[in-house]
Amino acid sequence: MSKTTFFCMVATPFTKTGAVDETAFRQLLARLIDSRLGIYVGSGGSGEGHALRPDELRRIYEIAVEEARGHVPVHANPPEQHTARGTRDQVRIAAEAGIEVVHMYTLAGWHGMKPTDSELLSYFDEVFAEIKCPIALAVNPTMGYTPKASLVAQICRKYPQ
Repeated sequence: MSKTTFFCMVATPFTKTGAVDETAFRQLLARLIDSRLGIYVGSGGSGEGHALRPDELRRIYEIAVEEARGHVPVHANPPEQHTARGTRDQVRIAAEAGIEVVHMYTLAGWHGMKPTDSELLSYFDEVFAEIKCPIALAVNPTMGYTPKASLVAQICRKYPQ
């Protein structure tokens, strides 16, 4: 695999009936792979990740891995969930499909909620204790808050995956 310097959040194409359009998805992936772009699939950031059922999310991860593995990096940034269990389930789907790195946000700050350091540590203890695949922890201010760098470093030391 040659050096990839850019990543693209890949939109998931749908048919007129609302099903994932696997043919169009493979064609889109082929164009990105030919351009040597690393790919993020099924992500919350591109919007449709929140609309996908778990079986659909699994399928687009599987297709992306089939098409891109060995050519460009295949990453996922699963949509934010309301619970640690929901987050674990999303990460597990990505890992089982062969996604190379799962990018995760910190706990979602919906409705103005800003977790304390202790709450954030508890959340990641619950999520990461069972997750062993490579993780990239994304600190994104659009989540409604920015955790302290020392807290993020503490989480990364405790969970090196």
